Amino acid sequence: MKKGLVKLMACVMIMGSLVACGEKKEETKESTVKNDVKVETLTAAVAEKLGENYWPTDKITGSDAADLYQLTLDNAEEILAEVPKMAMNADMLLIVKAKEGKVEDVKKEVEALRQSKVDDVMQYPMNVQKIAASSVNVVGNYVVYVQLGGSAADLETDDEIRTGCEADNKTAMEVIENQLKSE
Repeated sequence: MKKGLVKLMACVMIMGSLVACGEKKEETKESTVKNDVKVETLTAAVAEKLGENYWPTDKITGSDAADLYQLTLDNAEEILAEVPKMAMNADMLLIVKAKEGKVEDVKKEVEALRQSKVDDVMQYPMNVQKIAASSVNVVGNYVVYVQLGGSAADLETDDEIRTGCEADNKTAMEVIENQLKSE
């Protein structure tokens, strides 16, 4: 009985130290982020990196984007969504530069947008894997919803498509994070 209790206590202490380390790393990451980059600069960098596999072509900004995606305009300094001309194509890159102290509020709204896409995915079943691979990310004061997958267009199985979309999303986030790194 005592040995079991000792093992349990040891596991709790190890887990506690790992959690503390993880939180510290996140603080360091945020403190090295530039928060003066225009969102259009970020989307342009992603489009350049992905090339012909970046399908969003139409820009939706400011109050139009806030209204369309149910975002609170007063929480944002800038909002830019890029979407394809064809509504049945699900590719989308949304970047919101949140006002100071509003990142969590914006993140909740963007997560609600993502959830609405997940809930409505059967309108266009061909987009199931693309939407499943989407994610909401925070870098400094920027909240990013990434739902890309042009490079997965010719893939056949669900696993291949989802993996391709995840790769495009990862590339987009790497580009954004590199653009926002402090020198």
